[in-house]
Amino acid sequence: MKRHTAWFLGLVGFMALLFGCLVGLFPIHNSDVWWHIAWGNAMLQQHTLFPAADYFYFTPTSNAYLHDLPNAFLGNIGLALLYRWGGTMALQLLVLACLFVGGAAVILIPLGLTKGISQEKNIALVALLLFFGFCLGTSQLHIVRNSIISLAFFPASLALYNWHCRRGGWWPLFVYPFLFLPWSWIHPSYVLGILSLAILYGGLLGEQLWQPSASRHSSKLSTSLLCVTLALLLSVFITSWTYSPQVKGLYTTLSAHVKEALQADKKENSFSSPNSSLNNSSPLLALTKPIWGNNALPLSGDFTPTWQVIHHPAAESSLLLCCIAFLLLICTRVPNRFGMTALLLLTTYFGFCYLRGTGYATIAATFVIASALSNLATMRSQSSFLFNKKIFVINLLLALGALLGVIKLVVSEKNESFFMEKGRVFGFGKIATFDDAAYLFVKTHFPEVPCFTTMVTGSYASFLWKNDKKVFIDSFFAPHPSTLWSDYKTAVSTHNSSLLDHYGVQVAIVENSNLSCQALFLTSQDWRPVAISLGATVYQKGSVPVYRYTGTDPFCVELLFTQAEVERCHSPTTRRALAAAYYNSILNLQLHHLGKSAENLIHKDEHLFETLVNYLDPSQQRNIRQEPKGIAAMLLRP
Repeated sequence: MKRHTAWFLGLVGFMALLFGCLVGLFPIHNSDVWWHIAWGNAMLQQHTLFPAADYFYFTPTSNAYLHDLPNAFLGNIGLALLYRWGGTMALQLLVLACLFVGGAAVILIPLGLTKGISQEKNIALVALLLFFGFCLGTSQLHIVRNSIISLAFFPASLALYNWHCRRGGWWPLFVYPFLFLPWSWIHPSYVLGILSLAILYGGLLGEQLWQPSASRHSSKLSTSLLCVTLALLLSVFITSWTYSPQVKGLYTTLSAHVKEALQADKKENSFSSPNSSLNNSSPLLALTKPIWGNNALPLSGDFTPTWQVIHHPAAESSLLLCCIAFLLLICTRVPNRFGMTALLLLTTYFGFCYLRGTGYATIAATFVIASALSNLATMRSQSSFLFNKKIFVINLLLALGALLGVIKLVVSEKNESFFMEKGRVFGFGKIATFDDAAYLFVKTHFPEVPCFTTMVTGSYASFLWKNDKKVFIDSFFAPHPSTLWSDYKTAVSTHNSSLLDHYGVQVAIVENSNLSCQALFLTSQDWRPVAISLGATVYQKGSVPVYRYTGTDPFCVELLFTQAEVERCHSPTTRRALAAAYYNSILNLQLHHLGKSAENLIHKDEHLFETLVNYLDPSQQRNIRQEPKGIAAMLLRP
């Protein structure tokens, strides 16, 4: 390899490494990982795949949904062991490892590794731009939880198919079980990987049967691989004991949507007039409903339909790559065009209906683009002009897409709006919501009092409290009966805390960024704040023995953070949420006719008061800076 070529490839590799770390290295911000670790620790301690639900919750539970745990036991145990060995840093490095392994599998392997990359600088540049798009479009799979493994395993399954097409032989038959069986014990996305292989091998077989010149041996091999893939799908289902309702939803979604679209079309034809406009019964809207229905977890933000947030950067990046992939399928001679098109249609539809599914669409699109580029490279000897023209167009399209993505990343406020969860910024450790102070405060001062937790705080409390103190609910809501889940949703949405009375909760810990849950306790005459940390607020009910502040004022709110900790916090969302929690606590004290306590909290640290007020919007700042200092009768929001 020439010296200048090696230097160029080194620069390309360094840029890929730098960009991958920028997008993939961030403080742990999702609560799911904590309940996964908590249940993984319980599995290790109890030597069972079915830990008792009452080990974690004081609220009513149902064992019906716990039988889904074997579908995730390997992921739970793996995350628990990983955290034991390396803490949050190990979890963050897991994201980077999956990101780079997945990107290499669907880009470098189809491009022929060193053969295609080292000989063509154009190909190396496009590979870099394609990796940029891969990082941006898969951002919804970067969340630290069991699904993170799909970021590496799904590309690996596609790479195995490509390797077989290049090298031939029977060896993939012996690799698939070692890939999919562990995957089936980590996350239900393994089904998408097997379906993708079935589609690709089915398309390959159809293409070979369509061409009379195809060898009999290759057709026989493809038939065998297709049959083995389908048999593997059945065997994994059997050996995995059960499968998640989400997997069932993946199978039934398309048929259900088509049926609803046909019914909507029939209804529209029967009752609509020529002047009527498109309504909620239109076939188009019926086909773009969420994968698991409109009632799926409205408070958690999960299962968000992509068409409702089509301008989300991850959705934009994914759809851009899908469009480029479809364009290449039309304009170039891609091997197994039918199978590639079917794969792209399946994953694009899945990604269009489910925001976190955009990552799978990105992986498939990246694989299709890399495969098409590899095919274009082989055409150079036949038509150099044609190759250069097509490669120039592809370079231009990918460069524009990558440029738009980078601009979006840079101009976003500390790149928070670029991702699904607010507060996700580049850095190490975990976000302030998982700061230990509030959780240890509750455990110390209210050890025997039933504590209300949200889906977020409950997950971290389950992990941190272990079995010393149990939680109300967490992100793993499945073990709870529908009555409790309904009371939880209704209480939060209507701000009616009386629905929680028959559960005996007298203390609550709520993340500062959860406006609905904050309002539930701030607007209640029975509850008042007693402590605020960087990421969460602790409330107590009037009937519980009053926690007495260590100072002279028994009703003053205790601040579990310092000025220096606030200044070290790099997330604007976290700072705004903390400021809102602080001033809302002052308002709550005023509403409880504890004006002296509110004044004491204000004057306790005047500099902190002024620091926090600067994080709110101008209208809120004017309210707070009024003389005498106080808060207008309104609920502040970050």
